Amino acid sequence: MGLSGKLVTNVEIKSPGELFLDIFGTKKYELPKVAPDYVQSLELLKGEWGAVGCTLRGSFFLDGKVMFYEESIVAVDKENKSITYNIYGGDLTQLYKKLHVTVQATTKGETNFLTWIYEYERLNENVTDPHKLVEYITGETKSIDNYYLNLKAKIQA
Repeated sequence: MGLSGKLVTNVEIKSPGELFLDIFGTKKYELPKVAPDYVQSLELLKGEWGAVGCTLRGSFFLDGKVMFYEESIVAVDKENKSITYNIYGGDLTQLYKKLHVTVQATTKGETNFLTWIYEYERLNENVTDPHKLVEYITGETKSIDNYYLNLKAKIQA
């Protein structure tokens, strides 16, 4: 088996996909508040939140431990409702030579989805495919969806 691969997962959401593109783009700084069980901190290092070329440093919880990372946005496609990140620093670079993550908001019929695409190159054969990251992002996505649904219920009450 080669060191490069691609994992794709679709997470059903009840909130509009545009909310997720905001929270993973121009409002990413809100993630520690919106999903505190998943995201510990985020810091903008360069550029503007959500803009191509912006870079940030963050930390998140994976398997009970804090993981650090640095990322940059390499593409924002408003027409296709997607954002692509390059993960280039931190703990994940000890496992992956290349890690690009794309999030895309899609709708099939009446159902909304966030599609997560992980394109990666493992450092060596001993490194597993990033299935733990897929599990993590699925949980984080559902947590964010619950946050927005609870907020909507409070506003309507």
